[in-house]
Amino acid sequence: MPEPPTAASAGPDDIGPRIDKWLWHARFFKTRTLAGKLCNGGKLRVNSAPIAKAHYRVRRGDVLTFPQGARIRVVEVRDYGVRRGPAAEAQTLYEDLAPPAPRPAATETERNGAPAAPHREAGAGRPTKADRRAIERLRGRPGTGTDSATGTASMIDLLADPQVWISLATLTALEIVLGIDNLIFIAILADRLPERQRPAARRLGLGAALVTRLELLFVITW
Repeated sequence: MPEPPTAASAGPDDIGPRIDKWLWHARFFKTRTLAGKLCNGGKLRVNSAPIAKAHYRVRRGDVLTFPQGARIRVVEVRDYGVRRGPAAEAQTLYEDLAPPAPRPAATETERNGAPAAPHREAGAGRPTKADRRAIERLRGRPGTGTDSATGTASMIDLLADPQVWISLATLTALEIVLGIDNLIFIAILADRLPERQRPAARRLGLGAALVTRLELLFVITW
């Protein structure tokens, strides 16, 4: 196994920072701790030789190979850097030697700007509930979990609005006042009729008032 170059074999001007610090400066990892774990875990190679120490000093021209997510990065050290700067500055510290990851070919639907329909391999079995909800959302059908959650949130916002409760109280008070007024008016008219016709007149008046109220509520809600 070839041994990686060490600080002893390099000139004083060629010795760079610790490798975990350089990986952090080059923005390959969000924190220096993550970079150190990669190095100490033996997942990094320098010039094809495995490195298991985060304090290893990099040099210009070193080729580093390490995993990053689903990709295998192969980069050559060009500069050391003195800080963790923006992405444009970090890209000047290295040269990417790995070929770019292939992009999946876009379907005709995706090229037109519309989302692609979900694809299931043959023999994959029945779709799950989550799959069915995703299919319904793509087809634009109501009744999905998202629509239900949106409707519930809208109802909660409506009930939390004090203006709604004030309107409801005002409408209730008006209905009570108008109901009492109708009872008095029906009683006055019924008293002018003969004794035997008064019960039927009261029932007819109350029924007409009830129908009028229901029609009014229907018009308001419509």
